[in-house]
Amino acid sequence: IGVALRADMDALPMTEDQVKPYRSANDGAMHACGHDGHATMLVGAAMNLIRHRPERGQVVLIVQPAEELGTGAPDMLADGLFDRFPVEAIFGLHNWPGVSAGHFVVHDLPHMASSDEFEVEFHAKGGHGAMPHLSADPVVAAGLF
Repeated sequence: IGVALRADMDALPMTEDQVKPYRSANDGAMHACGHDGHATMLVGAAMNLIRHRPERGQVVLIVQPAEELGTGAPDMLADGLFDRFPVEAIFGLHNWPGVSAGHFVVHDLPHMASSDEFEVEFHAKGGHGAMPHLSADPVVAAGLF
């Protein structure tokens, strides 16, 4: 029994409006939040593990689809992922553009591990653009969340 390293690989349901060599070939599918980077980091870890094999234990590499939909992990579990590849711990990774190159952050609890939707409704007195200090600005209020 060993450990698992997990990365996601799905695209977001949106069309990329830029013409770049790495643009998705599929309209309506965009790797907008770094999943290409996540998969690349997992491949890099695999290459490093091949060059520097651990003396003992097993490392399972998991490439998870449908993270954004919230269905990938449950489907993989239902398909028997951990029955076929039992592990004692699993380590996920996510790029974090605000962290300086060469640094990383470790959390002891799940972090960046959900895809949620929510709505916020504001009820306030309106105002006039010439006197913003007398009105409730929904943009400022939404920024507080």
